Amino acid sequence: MTGSNDVDTKIASLNDWRGAALAVPLAAACAKKSGTSPSPTPTGPKALQDVGPPGAAPGLTIGDAEAELLVGASRYAFGLVGPDGPLPGAQATVYVGTDPDKPPVSNATATELNDPGLTGRGLYVSTLSFPSAGEYFVAVVATTPSGSFKGGTKVTVTAKSKAPMAGQRPPAVKTPTVADPMNAHPLCSRRPKPCSMHSVSLDAALRSGKPTVVVFAAPAFCQTWVRTSSIRPCSGSAK
Repeated sequence: MTGSNDVDTKIASLNDWRGAALAVPLAAACAKKSGTSPSPTPTGPKALQDVGPPGAAPGLTIGDAEAELLVGASRYAFGLVGPDGPLPGAQATVYVGTDPDKPPVSNATATELNDPGLTGRGLYVSTLSFPSAGEYFVAVVATTPSGSFKGGTKVTVTAKSKAPMAGQRPPAVKTPTVADPMNAHPLCSRRPKPCSMHSVSLDAALRSGKPTVVVFAAPAFCQTWVRTSSIRPCSGSAK
């Protein structure tokens, strides 16, 4: 988890896209009243903005939880918020496209995250395919016992990561610790004591040969449950 910009700024709704779902039934009603036959309903692939079962309620909010998305198969973690708050227990499908008026270029089933500290928070993960760098529209259809919901957001896909990739060695830099805060004040935003992730410097952790997780976050200032829920399991696993 990197960066400090609130993911809420990326939230969009498929309801705001250029579709006008009421136009077709309205036109059909007018045609029947005038005695003319309505135009046949298109039977081709659905446009991205129209995916989902009939009657799916718009307005599903999507909170991106990925710092970056890369060309090819890319992990996409996200949170879902329905009319009553976080939406856990849904069967979610993710659709990807370059134009909301055209059919999606790919789709994938999402898996709910139920690791310790994440259960019931409406967090999901999926692997999406992006053929090239650029901007994409992402639509999510979530089906629950109480009904179906849909929403969308816009993401940017890059060709190269700014961070070390899997298999690459990260830079061995010294980081502030409880023993040596390196003039960092405060060392941690957590109160009353720093969290458990400040006991060892990154360079020392890399030399130890043990698995290491680096999290860039400010626990006291995270403004969304998507960010906060990523800190807790990491902090609890620190040894």
